[in-house]
Amino acid sequence: MRLADLLAVASALGTGTAAARQPEPPTITRAELRAMSDEEVGRRLFGDIGAIMHLIRFAEPDETEARHPVRGLQFLSRPRGTYRIGICETDRVTVYFEPARGPGLPRDAARPRRIQVSTNYFVRDVGLARQHRAPDNDRNAGEEHRLDSACAEIDPRGANIVIAANEQEVADAVVLLADLAAAVSAGRIAIPVDCSEMLGAVTSSADCLAHLERIEPGGSFSVQIIPGCYAGDPALFCRRIELFGGSERRALLFEFRRGSLLPVRIALSIVPPDEF
Repeated sequence: MRLADLLAVASALGTGTAAARQPEPPTITRAELRAMSDEEVGRRLFGDIGAIMHLIRFAEPDETEARHPVRGLQFLSRPRGTYRIGICETDRVTVYFEPARGPGLPRDAARPRRIQVSTNYFVRDVGLARQHRAPDNDRNAGEEHRLDSACAEIDPRGANIVIAANEQEVADAVVLLADLAAAVSAGRIAIPVDCSEMLGAVTSSADCLAHLERIEPGGSFSVQIIPGCYAGDPALFCRRIELFGGSERRALLFEFRRGSLLPVRIALSIVPPDEF
């Protein structure tokens, strides 16, 4: 059973009628959080499962916020292999708290109330992830342990997180980004690139090229499939890859004709700060 399934069961139990007969979970304060190690926080909230959880430490809140109960904590689970060699996955777990009231409790005491779980990915090896083979052929039982071990050795808090529906979409995006980066480096971009929507103004070829040169296939990005490419054309579909990093976000829209593996057009745009 995957971590997400275990936590979902725990969350369901926490909202069921049986849970009403159970005592409230223990409280925690900001001072206790500061004094505890990451491992101690994980075990405090998840029990034995906490041994495979990596706490994402947030910056200390301002003085006003520090007097209030903690609102939430985020964790990343120990990474594991996927059915695409070179791509690992990790569960992002957010624990939400509510203020705890009662005699003798500190003003900033809080209790965990619910959790939210989603699966994220990261690219362990661009070269391996770029090997665009059918996912069923990528991994077999004989190498499953080796792939899981290779991923588990990586602290996901330092990895470039990818947001996607599944590992296949991550692999597809890596191929597109790596091929485009190689073409830019070689000065041979065979696919039309449209930069006209960048910052809402016509952009020079040099500025467009400068943005393309900063593409990192192993960086942080999100992937979204868009049927019809915003135009409602059933003959088209797009992959929108939003690149994270630095003070700006860039979005690459790869436009395909249905049945084709090669994009017919690439559009580059800057994501406005209010959409971050």
